Order: sequence, then C-alpha cells, then structure tokens
Amino acid sequence: MSRQPYREISEEEKKFVEWYKEHEEGKYEKPSMTADIAIFSVFGENPLDNRIDSDKKLKLLLIKRGNHPCKDMYALPGGFVDKGETIDEAAERELKEETGIECGFLEQIRTFSDPGRDPRGWTMTGSYLALIDASKYKIQAGDDAKEATWFDVSMQKDEQGRWKLELRNGETYLYALLEDTAKEGREITPRFQFI
Repeated sequence: MSRQPYREISEEEKKFVEWYKEHEEGKYEKPSMTADIAIFSVFGENPLDNRIDSDKKLKLLLIKRGNHPCKDMYALPGGFVDKGETIDEAAERELKEETGIECGFLEQIRTFSDPGRDPRGWTMTGSYLALIDASKYKIQAGDDAKEATWFDVSMQKDEQGRWKLELRNGETYLYALLEDTAKEGREITPRFQFI
C-alpha cells in the first residue's frame, strides 16, 4: 500500500531526503512495530444494568498463541504492522484475523518500548483498548491464534498497595502483580508495571 505525502515537498527538501537516505538512514537502528488489543465485554443477563449487585461480569478476550515465541501461551490479540500500514489499521486487521471481531472503535492507550520485551528483537507495541457487546460477535480464532477465549477479570489491592490482576476461564487461571509507577506530580492517572 503506497501512500501519498501529506504535503508538497520542495526540490530542496527532496535533495535533503535523498542525501539523508544515502548518508544517515543506516546510522539509526529501527524497531519493529506491533499493535496489541485489550478487548473487554460485560457479560450477564442485562449488561447495561448499572446496579452494583447485578450479575454482570467484566471479561477480557485472550488468544492462545499458535507460534513461537510464547507458543501455547495466552496473549492479547495483535501482531506486526505491515509495510505501508498505519498502526491503527494493523490493530483492526490483527483483531479481525485472530478473533473474527470487526471493531469500529479501538482507542490507543500507550506505547511499550522496552528493548528487551520481545526475544525476536527490538519491538515496540501500541496498546489498544475496546469495549464491545460480545453478544453481537461470533468469536473465532484464526491466523496464528489457536483459540480465542473470554476470561473473567478481577483486581484487588494488597496490603503493600500493589494490585493483583486475576484472569480466569474455568480451570485456567492467570494472574499478575501490578505496581503504580507514576511519578508523583507528573501523572494524573496510575501507570502500572508488572512485578
């Protein structure tokens, strides 16, 4: 997919870009880019009922990876941004390929850029969030996802002020400890880190 530039480029700028590609471009290593999607739904007899004592449950959709790295482990749906594609387009495409969901609303939340986060090499990811009505979709694993499964979500704060995130589907139980790493005075909302 070839995209047109957003603006006209002057001859002087074209010469600079040619010079840059010849002399400078290779100086800077470039990361790969991925998009990962946390897609939630509310389940229960009446998901729109906002009473605290209703039967609603918040669930998160995870896929089981069919390939390495992390083969047979649960993960958020997502994958690499293809050449000529925006990260938003990649998020929509990967979600459809791996779960069968076409979601018109994905909100980018944060970029994760730790150079050691992927064993394949330096890979940055844009994380996305969506809340859908699961009753309107037929979830079906595809592409490199072996299965797609909804997990019950719960979070509780422990005595050290950390959050325990629990995901459960039948006998499958996943959890993580999260710590608020926001710097005082700089962040309005919490920023969590796995510990």
